[in-house]
Amino acid sequence: MSDGLDRIRSSLSRLVDEQVTVLFLIIDNGQKSIMDVKVAKFTADGRVLFESYMDKFPFPFFAIVNQVSMLPSTIAEAIRQWFEFTCR
Repeated sequence: MSDGLDRIRSSLSRLVDEQVTVLFLIIDNGQKSIMDVKVAKFTADGRVLFESYMDKFPFPFFAIVNQVSMLPSTIAEAIRQWFEFTCR
């Protein structure tokens, strides 16, 4: 995903301009949580730094669901927050 990060951000920016909201849902199993994923970043002097994948996650509106049974209530809450945000 990091190779296409600029393309994703550009696409998201166009969607925002068109007043489209994207909700990215992550179904996380907990054993290999997306919250624990690290990505390598190479510095100018050749050192390798590891940073959280989610720190660079390009989608500003996302939800992490740990149990599939929570999916309906998570989506409902996301929609409620979207209405609250857009009515301001």
